[in-house]
Amino acid sequence: MGPVVDGKVGNETWKQTLGYLVSDPDEPIPVTAEFDGGTDWAQDLRRTLTTALTQLAHMPAAVTAEQSLSDAGVRFIAGFEGFRSRLYNDPGGHCMIGYGHLVHHGRCNGNEPNEFKQGISQERGLELLGLDADVAERAVNQRARVVLSQSQFDALVSFVFNVGTGAFGGSTLLRRLNGGEYDAVPSELMRWVNSGGAQQPGLVRRRRAEGVLFSQGSYWDVDVRADADISEGPYAIVDVPADADISEVERNDGSAEKPGAGQSST
Repeated sequence: MGPVVDGKVGNETWKQTLGYLVSDPDEPIPVTAEFDGGTDWAQDLRRTLTTALTQLAHMPAAVTAEQSLSDAGVRFIAGFEGFRSRLYNDPGGHCMIGYGHLVHHGRCNGNEPNEFKQGISQERGLELLGLDADVAERAVNQRARVVLSQSQFDALVSFVFNVGTGAFGGSTLLRRLNGGEYDAVPSELMRWVNSGGAQQPGLVRRRRAEGVLFSQGSYWDVDVRADADISEGPYAIVDVPADADISEVERNDGSAEKPGAGQSST
């Protein structure tokens, strides 16, 4: 015997029982099948499951499956970060290596892992960068509610890696993207070019490249030479303090969205 209310299976019964079969707990996606109110619950169930599975197949990739940063995306980000094969202290006084990989807080002191003391290759640096970008990947997967191509996903991960997950989550860019305004993303990216109250050329170059990647799928020809100094990369941001916040360009009303304190600017 199937679930019955007052001797019959009706629309409301099914909506309560199966209406959120494929839903996200925080953002339900209701099944839209209608029922004839009869007692043939097996037929109703079969029809409902068919409808639910059809809807699931057409749900956005960002909802049904997580995406990962591509190798081309990692190299794209690397071109802006600059590479150091040896340990170094960043402007904030923290021990780093590779493409801005944090070895530990505080200055390098000789107690670093042997792998790092001996120096690393460019490929190892790219591996570390890919791991460091995991937080940005998760943020895009969790908060973008629209279908994204690989290049669009990579562009957003680069942006989030640069400005921080908090800034991305509260941004107008994300709101407009989730509203289906794909064409608005490049211009919204260009609002995130300020640091310390002033526009930064390095951020302008990065935002333009991310906009081209998002809209045209072009990764550009970014220099990731193994021995390139951090200040030599064609898009390296060398004029922004490591502990500076990147802020959105102010609106006409004077308001602006800013990332959480302490987000990296490189």
